[in-house]
Amino acid sequence: MTDSDIPIIQEFGKLNDWPLEVNMKKVIFLRHAKSQWDFVHGPVSDRDRPIKKKGIYRMKLLIQYYDDYFHHIDKVYCSPAKRALQTAKLLVKGFNWASEILEVKEELYNFSDEPVLEFISRLDDQLNTVVLVGHNPAFESCINQLGNTDFDHLPTASFGMISFKENSWKKIQNGSVVLCLPGEREG
Repeated sequence: MTDSDIPIIQEFGKLNDWPLEVNMKKVIFLRHAKSQWDFVHGPVSDRDRPIKKKGIYRMKLLIQYYDDYFHHIDKVYCSPAKRALQTAKLLVKGFNWASEILEVKEELYNFSDEPVLEFISRLDDQLNTVVLVGHNPAFESCINQLGNTDFDHLPTASFGMISFKENSWKKIQNGSVVLCLPGEREG
């Protein structure tokens, strides 16, 4: 393992300045793990691409080093693409969550932000913290819009977590962003 394998945290916003609300909303955008493009038996459809060994390895590191960001998860929603579902299952298994926490949603197999943002706005307000497992460029755009950031790339097996003052998914905006990206760890 090298230092560049272990993700680093970048924070944007001032969550610590906010009054703590019981029903504050939080969404974690987890991009699927590294997937395969080349196959011995010919091409595979985009939906059917599995994750690589490197993707499994990176997910294990994420679970090992960043479990503090995955407390009190109410639901995990994922794209039906094989690479996203495999990533979500690694997450659920890695944190020993009940399998019922995971739900596949067709709307998350999308590369545009609009359907993803619409999906979030329709979430049940009884849910306070959700994980979405899916794809770029939709996730990058959603993080930039909802968190008022301007970053340009969410690598595979990385996440952006956004915390909001609002207690309704329909009203979320201007969230505080934490990005977990591969790179050199300080230290």
